[in-house]
Amino acid sequence: MSPGDDGFYDELSRLNNDLVNLQRDLAKKNAELREERDHIETLNAELVEALRRVKRLEAIIHICMHCHRVRTEEQSWQDLVDYIGEHSDAVFSHGICSECLEKHYPEDTTRREGPRS
Repeated sequence: MSPGDDGFYDELSRLNNDLVNLQRDLAKKNAELREERDHIETLNAELVEALRRVKRLEAIIHICMHCHRVRTEEQSWQDLVDYIGEHSDAVFSHGICSECLEKHYPEDTTRREGPRS
């Protein structure tokens, strides 16, 4: 086929239209891929932040059998509540169990339960 043939310009026009359609499809796919990449980057940033916030207690924790303080990596002794608070996201709320209530505040136990016989 040569430039003088009638079908030459028709074929050239068809190929040009095909190229335009392919460029449009490629631009659409690129936009979709950029959107997916942005979504993955957002998820990755969220994951990195979540991992940064996660604190885990690992290995053997050396604890005094009498005072229950924990030996730190620096070989000093730290209150158990403070240690766990620093090495995890745990939050403590203090209360008193019935055995300690009876041992340390016997007058409150008898008042609540009435006189013991």
